[in-house]
Amino acid sequence: MRHRTILLLSILGILIFHGTRHHTATIGRDDAWSYQEPLLVDLHIPDQVTTHRSPLHLHLAGTGVSLVPPDGYELLASMNGYGNADTTIDVVEYGQRSYMDKKGEIDQYIAYLAKDKRDDQPVAYHKDFRFNGYPASVICLSDTTRSRTAIYMIFGDEHFCVAMTGTTTSVEGREAIIQTMLTATYARA
Repeated sequence: MRHRTILLLSILGILIFHGTRHHTATIGRDDAWSYQEPLLVDLHIPDQVTTHRSPLHLHLAGTGVSLVPPDGYELLASMNGYGNADTTIDVVEYGQRSYMDKKGEIDQYIAYLAKDKRDDQPVAYHKDFRFNGYPASVICLSDTTRSRTAIYMIFGDEHFCVAMTGTTTSVEGREAIIQTMLTATYARA
């Protein structure tokens, strides 16, 4: 009976590790999040996300993207997005660049970080999903040397790619970034 229990616990451990390593990775050190977040980050992004344009959506000039900005954030003159004291959200549309090209760059960067085993900027979360019918990918990096989190989300098709970048130093900022990115709507000009 004891051997069977040990075997079942071992199998459970392997299944948990195998199931989480494709969607998340552990952050390198115990002090990686200065605000003491758990080491396994889950941004709770479903496999498919669909948004609808509302009166709260504001169009970002030079793109086909509209977002619902978080409360207390202002439109930034220095970039195409929103910000407050510790958080920025920037949007860029690549009209002649495909989603797969940009996704390839992200995948190469993730592979580089995994190979280099950098403890100062581990991948805290990575997920591929569908966003408003388009393929999408999100990656969350933790820069432990500056207690900064960066979230990068892309979506598009073979004709265009939208890249949204958010940076923050707080848990609240991280939540605002994700919630804002997931409000995006897109209409080609």
